[in-house]
Amino acid sequence: MTEEALNATIATVFMLVFAGVVSYYRIIGAPFFDLFFEFSLFYLPLALLLIYVGYLWKKSRKNSEPTREVNPPLKGQ
Repeated sequence: MTEEALNATIATVFMLVFAGVVSYYRIIGAPFFDLFFEFSLFYLPLALLLIYVGYLWKKSRKNSEPTREVNPPLKGQ
């Protein structure tokens, strides 16, 4: 895992915690923010971070797969 992927994963975990706390307060009836502001500040960045971490994970898996040579050299050459 690259440093970029690790940092993005840590940021995603923090955003999950923040969005979870804000969602909890909205569910119990004590919202901190207007719904649009809350969505723009917490849920949209969380969705973008999840997409970015998924992209980095897929990219790292693709780079770690062994590559095959298309035309391997012959033994006599």
